[in-house]
Amino acid sequence: MPGNVQVDYWFGDDAPSFVAWLGMTPIGPCETQVLVNIGTRLGKWNWPIGVALPTLIRKVLKQDQQIMAEQKANLDLVHQTPSPRRSLQFDAVDSTVRAMRNHFRDPALPKPKEGVRKITVQL
Repeated sequence: MPGNVQVDYWFGDDAPSFVAWLGMTPIGPCETQVLVNIGTRLGKWNWPIGVALPTLIRKVLKQDQQIMAEQKANLDLVHQTPSPRRSLQFDAVDSTVRAMRNHFRDPALPKPKEGVRKITVQL
């Protein structure tokens, strides 16, 4: 199913300094087009970071693409024997997307709750 995600990054307690919007549209059984829009609020650093950002984002997305290909290969192996899928606590999107897909396939199944879910990850 199509989907979209907004990810806000904070550096300190101020308003988000970096915002990424991703729109995902399936274009085949195992292929999805991802559109990315990035916004920054970094004051005097907006221009130099804006110049460097496209190159950095392409590198990150290429890495993500490789990770997804490896996950797909692993899922193909796992799905040879039936087993329930599980979501990790930190995967704020996965369980909701699964519930939406299940409801889309069978409207008698519960529809996921609307809302915003915030998680904090410290690096």
